[in-house]
Amino acid sequence: MAHYKDYRLNVAVKIYSKKSNAAEAALAMLPHEVGMLKLLKHPNIVGYFGAWETKLRVYIVLELVGNGNLLQYLKEHDAVEEDQAKTWFAQLVSAVKYCHDMEVAHR
Repeated sequence: MAHYKDYRLNVAVKIYSKKSNAAEAALAMLPHEVGMLKLLKHPNIVGYFGAWETKLRVYIVLELVGNGNLLQYLKEHDAVEEDQAKTWFAQLVSAVKYCHDMEVAHR
């Protein structure tokens, strides 16, 4: 997490090391990932603010989703009410449809 002064909000920063064992494969996919992040603007898809690179790392600045992820939530709460599940499923379907409309396949 970091604070983005230009927008006056907290953001998430993905950091890729160029020297890790998995670096080569991850770095090869970064231009594609950044290109897709720049293209996609949807309320149920994490927003992209920018990226930069140093000799040792690549940094991608994204919208911060402060409440964790769905898997963490389900592990902590076991189950959710049907109305909540319907809402989340509709959001998921909306985001995937948007990706497909933009000719982006979610992997």
